Amino acid sequence: MSFKGVVRAQCPKGCEESDYEVWSFVRGDQSEDLRLGVLAGDLNLARCAVCGQVFFPDCTLVYYDLRVALIAFVFPEAYRGDEVRWRAKMKEDYEQMRASLGKELQLLGEPLVCFGLSELSAVLRSDDDLEDEVLVARYAAEALGYRMRPVQRDFARARGLPRMLPSKEWKEGAPFDLPALLKALRALLKSNGKLKGYRSWLKELESAKTPPPLPPAGKR
Repeated sequence: MSFKGVVRAQCPKGCEESDYEVWSFVRGDQSEDLRLGVLAGDLNLARCAVCGQVFFPDCTLVYYDLRVALIAFVFPEAYRGDEVRWRAKMKEDYEQMRASLGKELQLLGEPLVCFGLSELSAVLRSDDDLEDEVLVARYAAEALGYRMRPVQRDFARARGLPRMLPSKEWKEGAPFDLPALLKALRALLKSNGKLKGYRSWLKELESAKTPPPLPPAGKR
């Protein structure tokens, strides 16, 4: 469930401080409207109660989407100069969340830390673009006799890579066969050379000594 909080803030013109209601915890997997608000970059936009100036009150947002294995702590842009402190604060808060959402959080990987909503918006746009590429790649891979197998989502996201890779067959929990994976990627790219994300995967794995990690058990 998503919920709001109240922060006291002053608009950029220096008017008298006022209280503003803001979203402090958003479940992107439960509210498409809120996810779109983050994507558009206008979530928590407020209007000064005195002069009418539109601005973003300084507040912290936790964004959570189990479908795409994402949890992000979004701090105000102004906090970037004290990044070490706020990353430590994130770790404290995350440990508290583990107590109430333990099983779910095991499926999400490490939290993402953003300074300013625009950073999270960029992550969501990248995820959406890569998901479109996964759909195209799945069609091409199936025509070649491959299935798409998931990799650990935060590993792929941190590198700007698609979350699925082609594979002939595998046993549950068994690691990727790196030589077979390289062969599958080359076949996929020969079939469709416009798959930029998969070309990046090929470049990444050609110099890798180990295969990409799998998602936690129970997560696809």
